[in-house]
Amino acid sequence: MGQWAKEAAEKAKAEQAARSIEAERFVVETRLRSSLAPRIWEELRLWLKQECQDYNFETGKEALVFEVWPDTQAAVRRKDKPAGLNVEFDPEAQRIRYSCGAGRGEFLFRVDPDTRVVLETPYHIPYTVEGAGRLLLDLLMKSLF
Repeated sequence: MGQWAKEAAEKAKAEQAARSIEAERFVVETRLRSSLAPRIWEELRLWLKQECQDYNFETGKEALVFEVWPDTQAAVRRKDKPAGLNVEFDPEAQRIRYSCGAGRGEFLFRVDPDTRVVLETPYHIPYTVEGAGRLLLDLLMKSLF
């Protein structure tokens, strides 16, 4: 066998092995995201609800109203102005979308190098549940409508 054929065959085998490993990693990450995304969504909803209750306690009035619609949606309304935050979990697309008068966007679920599922923006900026919740409530407080 010629040298070129031997080198080309080795290269092809290495590339196939790399593709196989990458495909396996993709399947494992997809399973992780599918199984852990609902739990992270639940943590975010609970965090938002608790912070609304704490804010109301600290201000001495019901200024923020937390509402849950179906299990995949949540909303926070301000009582002092017509501002509202809508947050929705899309389990099929594995993302959380949000919108209010001060902005809209989404968080994706990503598997980090430690095989933990974390939230990140489409620009690959990672967020903890608390960090994402703070961003959402800050947007609501800036919102005029």
